[in-house]
Amino acid sequence: MSFFTELKRRNVFKVGVAYAIVAWLLIQIVATVFPILALPEWTIRFITILIIIGFPLALILAWIYELTPEGIKVTTSEGPAQYHTQTTGQRLNYFIIGVLVLVVAFLVVKDYVLKESPEVVRETQGTSTMMETVSPEKESQENREPTAPPNSIAVLPFVNFSEDKKNEYFADGVSEEILNSLARIKELEVRGRTSSFYFKDKNEELITISKMLNVEYVLEGSVRRAGEQVRVTVQMINAREDEHIWSKTYERTLNDIFAIQDDIAKSVADTLEITLGIGELGRESGMTRNVEAYDAYLDGRFLKNQPSRENISQAIEQCEHAVALDPKFAIAWDELGEAYENAAFTYVSEKAEEYSKKAKAAYARALDLAPNSPSSLFATASQHFRHREWVAAEQSFKKVLAQKPKDSQMNSLYGLYLVAFGRPGDAIVYFQRAVRAEPLFVTPALQLGLAYLYSGDLDAALKQYDHARKLIVGDTSIGDSSMLLLAMIRHDQALVKTYAKKPGTMLPPENRSLLSTLGTHLDKPKQARSILYRFYEDPTYHKNSLMLGVIGMWSAYFDDQELALKAYQDASKSPTFLLFTLWSPILKEMRRLPGFKDIVREWKLVDYWRETGNWGEFCHPVGRDDFECN
Repeated sequence: MSFFTELKRRNVFKVGVAYAIVAWLLIQIVATVFPILALPEWTIRFITILIIIGFPLALILAWIYELTPEGIKVTTSEGPAQYHTQTTGQRLNYFIIGVLVLVVAFLVVKDYVLKESPEVVRETQGTSTMMETVSPEKESQENREPTAPPNSIAVLPFVNFSEDKKNEYFADGVSEEILNSLARIKELEVRGRTSSFYFKDKNEELITISKMLNVEYVLEGSVRRAGEQVRVTVQMINAREDEHIWSKTYERTLNDIFAIQDDIAKSVADTLEITLGIGELGRESGMTRNVEAYDAYLDGRFLKNQPSRENISQAIEQCEHAVALDPKFAIAWDELGEAYENAAFTYVSEKAEEYSKKAKAAYARALDLAPNSPSSLFATASQHFRHREWVAAEQSFKKVLAQKPKDSQMNSLYGLYLVAFGRPGDAIVYFQRAVRAEPLFVTPALQLGLAYLYSGDLDAALKQYDHARKLIVGDTSIGDSSMLLLAMIRHDQALVKTYAKKPGTMLPPENRSLLSTLGTHLDKPKQARSILYRFYEDPTYHKNSLMLGVIGMWSAYFDDQELALKAYQDASKSPTFLLFTLWSPILKEMRRLPGFKDIVREWKLVDYWRETGNWGEFCHPVGRDDFECN
């Protein structure tokens, strides 16, 4: 008798088939039911492993033992009587048919009952999921579109492999300059610095990064610097397909750093088969070829982006050193002007007047050197803005956007500009571009929510604010303030109480003082109005436009439109007046008061409306010389 015939005689094949069907059914039941019961995932794996281990054991037992009328016995070499074998085989046939019927029944229940049951959906997705804080990583993977835009890339911060850890600024600078070079190629969609640098010092998988940033390609690398010698290793990866495209290593002197950056950018463009326009990838207008000046500029920019009193002072020193080495280095002059401004308004306030004058001079120097560079055009727009030359400022903004149409910062700023003139609906598209370029940066995300809010789409605003708050790391006051504004507009008293009690450490002390005082009187309008009058009459607040704006908002919320108007009239006398807050839905009734016209006339908004013919969403002309707002 052959071995195959003996296997058949002992019903080993039928036992194997029966076991496989039962095992499959058990695994399917476990995988479906255990999540509903909220059992740990390891229990599913454990039972599956046990079932797999049991399969060869079942075959061995089927070979060794036989079912007889006297019970289970060891099979002899002669084997049992023929009718015993047939009887056992028939029983196994019936068992297999019965199990197959159960399989069909299970599939029907799974596909047509459990799949459609809202109770099962609630159990599996759970209340706990609604209560948990969803990380940007998880939300991005769940909500990001499945297919990244073509020719989309993120440049991750290059790792500093230098023995001197102070060279981190140099590694960051190299990767940022490569990012800037790629961003000047119009056919490329390059993610912004803030979102790309989100992954610095994080050991995240590339597939996760590509999903969070919604890009197809990722550029990563490392920099090792020893004196004048530089080694740059870079590789380009199709992160969605987990496919390595190319890698290069450059071992050059520091003088060749510009050539390295250009070569890397051109390699990316060639890989993606992008036709390069003349000068499109060339050195940005206002850049230097002086390596020492460039190194000082990178160090200054790095320090400026790590804000503190000490860092901003050192940033000024480095940028001053850069322009001293190359007086025609326009981009460094712009960086120096920004460092001066940061010092004047935030970190070195005792030198505010001196640094403000120096900032103005630095911006003017950059403009003389490179009048058509994006940084100089932006400085020009800022100067027009300060002098309330709105049409000229808008023209400068548009010139910058023509050169950098996908730049997050420029789209955000122009969006705020449109909101300031009562055009939040027009601003939405620019904030959306900013969010697309910087998907992990909270500022444009909140600005988009603001545009929805001012346009009257409260549901879209709530959804956007909820998304933006998940991007915040650390102090949540900026997100809480946005939610408080939304709650006030919706007159949701419960939410107003919740967020009014969370002023956050980022807000000025006087603002926190007002909120904490108001917090116990939110359901007592008369007492709340008295508190607001007391704060308004304190002369120390009349130089703080932000504080006056807060008083105005809360006054309008408690239906004291006259006090709201007084606060805003006083706030509008400040050069730092936040124009875009004028169009908050909370101030709708205040805008109907005659005195509101004085504010928009003083800020020359009417001149802009008449010159452009675009009155926005809140005001309209009446006759030749008058207008109304709502």
